[in-house]
Amino acid sequence: FRSKFGAVWVSVPGAVDAWWSLHQRYGKLAWAELFDPAIALAEQGQPVAQTIAYYLAASHQRFTQPGQGIEEVENFKRTYAPTGAPPREGEVFRNPNLAKIYRQIAAGGRDAFYDGEIADKIERYFKRIGGWMTRQDLAAHHSEWTRPLVTNYRGTDVYGLAPNSQGLTTLQMLNILETFDLPGMGFQTTASLHHQIEAKRLAFEDRARYFADPDFAK
Repeated sequence: FRSKFGAVWVSVPGAVDAWWSLHQRYGKLAWAELFDPAIALAEQGQPVAQTIAYYLAASHQRFTQPGQGIEEVENFKRTYAPTGAPPREGEVFRNPNLAKIYRQIAAGGRDAFYDGEIADKIERYFKRIGGWMTRQDLAAHHSEWTRPLVTNYRGTDVYGLAPNSQGLTTLQMLNILETFDLPGMGFQTTASLHHQIEAKRLAFEDRARYFADPDFAK
């Protein structure tokens, strides 16, 4: 969608296909059985935690302000503020529509999400708001098996996801910090935090300048 902050790009959701790929290779339980706990939580509800209540309230206030620039917030309000206000801390929140989606995925596998009724609904939504994602985009999505990146930090091997992810960033932070005496600075001291923040800033600057999907850019 587009907001007053500029364009916001939405990518094809990859989680469902990742679940399916992992289950096909390593799964032992029945696929549908995996969704039972999440379906129960969505249907029966659970008390809202303090942090979730805070961010739901902040999002509701921001999204529903006049001129906020988001094309459509009705579904947000129906889902997270069905009584006109988002749930407060400790109130039980239910999401029956999410449970319905999970039941469809449990019954139909990954294709239920990427090449069926759900994909049709997603395409209709994007057409309605003038977006770009299509059913073809969803159907074409597939997970990739990649070899993880690895670096050594003070004698410990640390692994991160390979491109097209940002996994290299964390490894770069660690190798920057390895050149400094963090233990000597003390836990959570000003010096320790300063060095960690600077390492993160430098790694993120490299991420913004150099990281891209290798299928589409060098």
